[in-house]
Amino acid sequence: MSDDVALSHAQEIGALKAQVGTMKERLEKMDDKLDKLVAAANMGRGVWWLSMKLGGIAVMGMAGLAWLWQHIIHLIIPR
Repeated sequence: MSDDVALSHAQEIGALKAQVGTMKERLEKMDDKLDKLVAAANMGRGVWWLSMKLGGIAVMGMAGLAWLWQHIIHLIIPR
């Protein structure tokens, strides 16, 4: 009877080892996917800051043009 129990336990342990091996492969694949997602997010963050800087420059340029336009109009049409 003891041999049957030991054999049963050995089979269960073998099945568990196979499941752990499968889980390890799946975790490695998920880790690779996560690394790719993090890299994509970092690229997106760079684009975000670039667009913010360009937008800031555009706003400053338009504010300068508005100020200049106001002063030119004031010289042409005094109030």
